[in-house]
Amino acid sequence: MNLFAAPAGYAYLNASRWVIAFILLLIGVALGLVSWTHAHPPGVYGHISFGLTAIASLWVLAAIHAAWLGRSSKPAVGSQLVHLAIYLAVALMPVLVAVTIRALWPQPVYATSSASMEPSLREGDFIGAFGVRAAC
Repeated sequence: MNLFAAPAGYAYLNASRWVIAFILLLIGVALGLVSWTHAHPPGVYGHISFGLTAIASLWVLAAIHAAWLGRSSKPAVGSQLVHLAIYLAVALMPVLVAVTIRALWPQPVYATSSASMEPSLREGDFIGAFGVRAAC
């Protein structure tokens, strides 16, 4: 369970501080990657393996940490339906964070693929779009 939904492992342990820390760390990494992309285009879009490696590493480390915390914990007690709702809510939290960041901070980077925009743009140039117009 930890590997597929790392924060759900913390929820199983009733470790709400770790759930919050994981979500805040995930938000920080996502915002850092977005900021890096705009400071140094193409950023994540040009080095997609770096961004995926950063997120995957965070995910795997959280899964290992939750498993390490859980090796001496007692099984969860109470309603299985309540536990299922908590696990699903916590497991879907990273998706909600990603969608929120994408919706509120739409700053895509585009690459020109042809010489049709010369002389102002050349083939291979990167264009950063900011604000509401970036979502178009």
